[in-house]
Amino acid sequence: MVTYFCLNCWNKVDGKDAVCSHCGFSLTEYSNLSYEKPLILSLHSPIMNNRMIAIQILGELRSQEALPGFKEIIETGNDFYSLKEFYVLSQNSTVLKVKQ
Repeated sequence: MVTYFCLNCWNKVDGKDAVCSHCGFSLTEYSNLSYEKPLILSLHSPIMNNRMIAIQILGELRSQEALPGFKEIIETGNDFYSLKEFYVLSQNSTVLKVKQ
């Protein structure tokens, strides 16, 4: 059985729903989002691997739009696996340049 999640609030939704019953996010508009937007929304995914993959891809893309989400994760500091992924990205100088 497949479990569906709203990309905005990450609550479980029925796969047939057009709108999230929890937050009102339009689930049918997903296909109209830019490539980066679902990745940015995935920074808050309850699934650790989704967060780590999103961080990696957004870092490789050098996404400016993702910076507020990155900053939030770093400042809260309560997600060890995401912090580890930021560390790995920071060690790869061709992917992420940290400004001093």
